Amino acid sequence: MSGRPIREPDIPRRRGKPEISWPAAKKPAPDRSAIRSLQERAKELDCLYRVDEALSQKEAPLKDVFAAVLAAIPPGWQYPAACQARITWEDKTFATPGYAETVWRQTAPLKRDGVPVGQIEVSYTAEMAEADIGPFLKEEARLINAIAERITSFLREKDIADGPDSDRG
Repeated sequence: MSGRPIREPDIPRRRGKPEISWPAAKKPAPDRSAIRSLQERAKELDCLYRVDEALSQKEAPLKDVFAAVLAAIPPGWQYPAACQARITWEDKTFATPGYAETVWRQTAPLKRDGVPVGQIEVSYTAEMAEADIGPFLKEEARLINAIAERITSFLREKDIADGPDSDRG
């Protein structure tokens, strides 16, 4: 026999030492609640972008602008299939098709010179799971208030552009 050590073929070696194989580290499972939360924030941002796009149409008739705003709202809420919206401004009402009043709603005022002269309302057509504020997320409360502020600014600019005696509808 020669003076060489016998090497076992199934043990990998590094610099003459056996290589120890450790079990692969497991990747942590994704945090589903964090993913869901991010998805909701993305929906809310998309809703705001669509509302801003609708309100940028300064020359369009008010009913067309509000129709576009109302169409943007349900996809931004947690339960879009059961979501509906309505805007009241002075003596005019604009709503998503088939709108029906329910107890599951949230509102934000529309103001002229600091005085409420209308509101935006978002509601569900059926009872939903309890969230932060009834069936609504706290972020949805912020979202409806942000939309109301944008609509108020739009109407203030439209008033100035159209003049006080023009028809705003």
